[in-house]
Amino acid sequence: MMKKITLLIIATIVLFGCNNNKNYKTSNISPESSFKEELIEDEEIKARLNKDSIISQNEFEFNFLENDFLLYKGQLLIINKDATSGFGNTFYNNLKYCKDNFNDNVLYPEKQYKWNTSKNLLSNRIFKVENIVDKNGNTWTNEMRSPYGLDEPIFILKDTITNQIIYFKYNTQYDFEFPFLCSKINYSKEYLSSKLDRRLDDFTGKISISTPVIYKSELSPVIMHKDIQNEQIVYYLSLNTKDRTLSTNNSGVIILFTDGTKWSADEKINVEAGDKRYYNYSVFIKLTDNDVIALSKKKINKFRLGIYDESVNSIFADKFMMFVNCLKDAK
Repeated sequence: MMKKITLLIIATIVLFGCNNNKNYKTSNISPESSFKEELIEDEEIKARLNKDSIISQNEFEFNFLENDFLLYKGQLLIINKDATSGFGNTFYNNLKYCKDNFNDNVLYPEKQYKWNTSKNLLSNRIFKVENIVDKNGNTWTNEMRSPYGLDEPIFILKDTITNQIIYFKYNTQYDFEFPFLCSKINYSKEYLSSKLDRRLDDFTGKISISTPVIYKSELSPVIMHKDIQNEQIVYYLSLNTKDRTLSTNNSGVIILFTDGTKWSADEKINVEAGDKRYYNYSVFIKLTDNDVIALSKKKINKFRLGIYDESVNSIFADKFMMFVNCLKDAK
């Protein structure tokens, strides 16, 4: 009888323990495990995750900053559902694995391609960029930049719900290797001003200032110039596009803003041979004060040079308005 009672007590303890451990996280999670099923078992956390992921789709945007990666610090990131690359030898659970160029001890490796991190196990999660470091764990500063633009920063990401730490190797050169959407970045006036191009003509004394001339390693599609000479200020707008077909004697410029309004000018379109069998089409237009005000407040959606259309990236268009406002104050 005593033996039966003892066995009954043991069975009750085991059963009670199993029921009360349902919210505990396992410490031996297989890399191929489902994130929602094994990393997050608490129903309340699941609900928060689903809610946050809905918000993120509306408030996050693709914003690849190239060598200005320090601006990501403190920002929130989510995996871009349209990303098809950026997962190979980039995500790790330990900084020591980031020291090698191609270390296959990646976080959540795919079954078929062990060097790839599973996109599904990173999706529907929000990460905060806690810090940006080098391979030795030193916080990255501008003084650490490579003179050849071959920086290799590492993002320390923290899951905003589980507090899991993940290390991501950032590529400064290729936007398709950045698999994230980013929360909106607030650019300081000092940062924007530092990106303006400024030249002084030693012979005439003319000061020429412009918004960034290069965008994604190519000529920027929209550039505003400001010339200052003898206390006179003149603004110009440069629009640039390219096409594989050659067409001469084109004229007419139309800018379409996101609010549906248009701006136009009857200007002749310049054309010249470019590289890779493209022809470059451009125009250089003198602006009035009202034109400058409009371009500082209205977001460009696309423009047409003669018969050639060019869509303008939304983030580029936002930054261009900010640059124009900085340019107005620049001296």
